[in-house]
Amino acid sequence: AGVGGLGHLALQTARAMGYHTLALTSSPGKVAQALELGAHTCILASDEAALHEAQGTLDLLLCTSSGAMEWDALLDLLKPGGKLCLVGLPPKAARMSLLAQSLVKQEKALVGSYLGPRSLYPEMLRFAAEHGVRPLVEVVPVSQANVAVERVRSNQARYRMVLSME
Repeated sequence: AGVGGLGHLALQTARAMGYHTLALTSSPGKVAQALELGAHTCILASDEAALHEAQGTLDLLLCTSSGAMEWDALLDLLKPGGKLCLVGLPPKAARMSLLAQSLVKQEKALVGSYLGPRSLYPEMLRFAAEHGVRPLVEVVPVSQANVAVERVRSNQARYRMVLSME
């Protein structure tokens, strides 16, 4: 869930690893890009029919978004025994709300990871280099830093903003 700064890299990586991937986004403008980045399917979070059809189909849902989520709806996408892994970090004051039944009845798990173990970084970078996993960046002059920050805040950045000192 989430096709942004983390999600666009996750899609490329999962596809390179041979996984069947489904992207979930709230932005209609990101659907085509998600498919180009490696998603086999992309669903808009507002498409209730598509979400209903996808219920119970996922082994793992990697949530890269830092925005507010309908957690029970996301858990519904998982197969019994599936895992929802949070890697996107919402604002510090954000709270999660979900029904315990969304987890317990079908032995689903909610896990989180921030950076992963440093010992795996070289392997991850080697894999990315070998499989062409690359961040999509917009380069802007440092004099336009405020514009870059606003593009990130308004969900317009595609997908990482880089400031140039030139």
